[in-house]
Amino acid sequence: MESPPTHSWRRPPKVPSTALSNGVRMPLMLLGVGTSTWMNNTSTEQVVREALLAGFPGVDTASHYLNQVGVARGIAASGVARDDLWLTTKVEGCGNSHTIPVRQGHCYNDTLNVVGQNLAQLNVERVDLTLLHSPPCVVNASWADGCGGNPASDLIYPHHCQCSERVPCSMMQEQWKALEAAYSAGRSRAIGVSNFCASCLQCIHDSARVHPHVNMFRLHVGMSTDPAGLVHATSAAGALVQAYQPLAHGDHKLFTEPAVVAIARAHGRSTAQVLLKWVVQLGHPLVTSTTNPKYMADDLDLWSWELDAQEMSTLSSLKGHADDPVGQMCVL
Repeated sequence: MESPPTHSWRRPPKVPSTALSNGVRMPLMLLGVGTSTWMNNTSTEQVVREALLAGFPGVDTASHYLNQVGVARGIAASGVARDDLWLTTKVEGCGNSHTIPVRQGHCYNDTLNVVGQNLAQLNVERVDLTLLHSPPCVVNASWADGCGGNPASDLIYPHHCQCSERVPCSMMQEQWKALEAAYSAGRSRAIGVSNFCASCLQCIHDSARVHPHVNMFRLHVGMSTDPAGLVHATSAAGALVQAYQPLAHGDHKLFTEPAVVAIARAHGRSTAQVLLKWVVQLGHPLVTSTTNPKYMADDLDLWSWELDAQEMSTLSSLKGHADDPVGQMCVL
């Protein structure tokens, strides 16, 4: 059963917001700290402070990024009040995590422990959104083609997890019960998943009391508006699509694509701005990463201009930049 939001997001927004299925409003853009400042609390503190002062409405982090202490310090240094910003964090999939243990056979309790650790590191009593970072993985399991990690010693990300199989589905359901408990206790205003295929969403649906509010996955120009049907599957599950890597991880070929360049010139914008604009104009929130104040300002300028219908169609039909929306973590 859904619980009512514990507070409203009140900061005067430079970035618009959209409503989740429980009525909580989520900003359409967040600063991601999972690439540029990964495992570095010092650089994370600096970039979070600068981004919040520039006008970013919040931060997307994760237990596995090992920089949540830096996020907390950056928030404190910015002077922005907790109720005026959005915080997303994540719990890694159950199975092999050693850095922050989430072990097979202990998926529920270990997930709750990580939820508590996330709050402690972020120095808050609750976050706005908690996600399961990926489907589960266990080395040599028959239901996945191995596990990967970053660092390589922490093998938490599955390759082609078969989420409909009994064992991984049971692990996901146990983790989801833990997130439901955190949600009911007011420790997270919304809960969701990341890198979940349709079969993973179905597994959660089969036992959920609260259905995921968000499914975060890779989405950028060149993948089509509904790669592998995952946008449709996410919407059908009642969840909001949130895009990560909206700039295709800095793919030079996409940035120099003639159609993208022509649209950027027509608007007097950068190609990066055009690529981000396509995502948000489709109605999807996104997470973007930068340590450059100029790029922060460019990102925050997305809502002062619009792509026309023909430009959106051109970008939506662009070929040659296919990508796997879940990074091959589960079977699409």
